[in-house]
Amino acid sequence: MFFYNFLYNCIFIPISLFLIFILKFFNSKIRERESFLVEHKDAVFIKKKHGRTIWFHSASMGEFEQAKPIIELLKKENDDLNIIVTFFSPSGYKTQNTYKYADYITYLPFDSKRNAIEFIRKISPDLVIFIRYEIWRNFLNILNKNNIPVFLINATQPSGKFYRSFFITRSFIRSNMNFFSEIHTISEVHSEYFRRLSINSKITTITDTRFDRIADFVRNAQENLIFPEEFISKDEKVLVAGSIWKEDEEILIPAINQLRKTYTSKIRIIFVPHEPNQNNLLRLTAKIEKFVLLSEIIKCVHDGNLMQIKEKIEGKDIVVDSIGYLLRLYNYADFAYIGGAFGNGIHSVTEAAGYGLPIASGPDLRKSFDAVELRNLGILNVVYSSKDLQNWLSFYLENTDYYQKISKLSKSYIFEAIGSSQKICKSIKIKLNI
Repeated sequence: MFFYNFLYNCIFIPISLFLIFILKFFNSKIRERESFLVEHKDAVFIKKKHGRTIWFHSASMGEFEQAKPIIELLKKENDDLNIIVTFFSPSGYKTQNTYKYADYITYLPFDSKRNAIEFIRKISPDLVIFIRYEIWRNFLNILNKNNIPVFLINATQPSGKFYRSFFITRSFIRSNMNFFSEIHTISEVHSEYFRRLSINSKITTITDTRFDRIADFVRNAQENLIFPEEFISKDEKVLVAGSIWKEDEEILIPAINQLRKTYTSKIRIIFVPHEPNQNNLLRLTAKIEKFVLLSEIIKCVHDGNLMQIKEKIEGKDIVVDSIGYLLRLYNYADFAYIGGAFGNGIHSVTEAAGYGLPIASGPDLRKSFDAVELRNLGILNVVYSSKDLQNWLSFYLENTDYYQKISKLSKSYIFEAIGSSQKICKSIKIKLNI
């Protein structure tokens, strides 16, 4: 324990602080995060007088979606609870800082020993929940010394073989994991990995709590529409291209252009860039013949100009120019393409599955357990070229019975695995005796 604390605080922390200092001059996200922490360092959290305090930490928006079903169930049953939410990433904080079920939302301070002591003293939590793979050693160490229980939920084994197999990294991971009171994994495969570490934590196999969130969205899809469904005509097929990058665009756009020459039925694409900044939007829209920005459609909805929506949307693809809409956009889709798998790894596939969509992606599925499972079930198809994507879409357009079979299988992958949020809530209530 002492050896790793020494390495972490005398080598990793100083190097990280130096890198943050340098990178903030070039990276607006780091600069924004660091400025916020300086400006709000004296912010005061006022607790409800009689309530217990639970602190949830997630890296970003995607991980926080996994926490929401738990938070909302807890609040529904115990309104006097104090819910603290922290993020590491600006994309999480900026989109979720008005979340109504949290009592205090902020960035997680950098993981120095001093910051950890001060922040934990400030919020004084009764229980802490870290989501998936956000593991900060100094925070965990201070919580452990103060006998504050910590859960790791939706836990997965590290994706790289180096982290799982190399003695030093494996030993360091074991040391970190021993700080957790309970570890709730998303499958037995991941539970077995943690058991092999021979740690003292209680290990439980459940499923991804995000499935509960997705199921709620799908059940209430008609209440979450961004614009009325009738503006997508019944004779057209819609492909939502979610979390895409430049490499995905180079596969998608030629395939769709070719399909439009072959099929009489209309094909509409909803392009959802992973990072919808100005440069990415300019590059993407330069390749599309006819398009409308989602922000223009939303403005028409807010202004009540429904006829103007019809004019704007007719015969055009939709380009999403802000974050936070993807889950609701799948409601309009017949198919989904998930980006990232031609780069650093595929993004989340479970939302598309919840809507019963056949899915295509590039080849790198290593970071996603669900993507691998969906491929094994035949729900997700890997494509390597525009021609592959064209053939995949052509097959489903021509085989409606098979489409219905895969759609049903895709939806069941999510709906047959719901209920983990209730199980974690039960563990929390037992631990806090509430």
